[in-house]
Amino acid sequence: MDREKMQAELVQKLQDMGKQEAHDAKVYAQGAQDGIAKAAECVRSANLSGIQPGSADAVNEFIFELCKELDVHAQDIRVNPALCLDEKAAILANRIREAFGAPKE
Repeated sequence: MDREKMQAELVQKLQDMGKQEAHDAKVYAQGAQDGIAKAAECVRSANLSGIQPGSADAVNEFIFELCKELDVHAQDIRVNPALCLDEKAAILANRIREAFGAPKE
């Protein structure tokens, strides 16, 4: 095999790898955007009209409605009185990331 042919094949393989990586990144980004859009739609469409804003019950009910729509387990978060709001939000965020394939922060 001559040198020029080997170089051409190497260049082609590198270009193919770059295209695959770009495609994978695009698919990942689209999945993340779809997850965000779904979560936002759940928040907009959730039946939260009977909940009084600012109450602990409102936060727990919001968690329940959001997780129900996303099919993410959250009952243990809702009913645990030892967890503060920040802890509940952090646990919930990680579960949603895991459910949609995003890495933990």
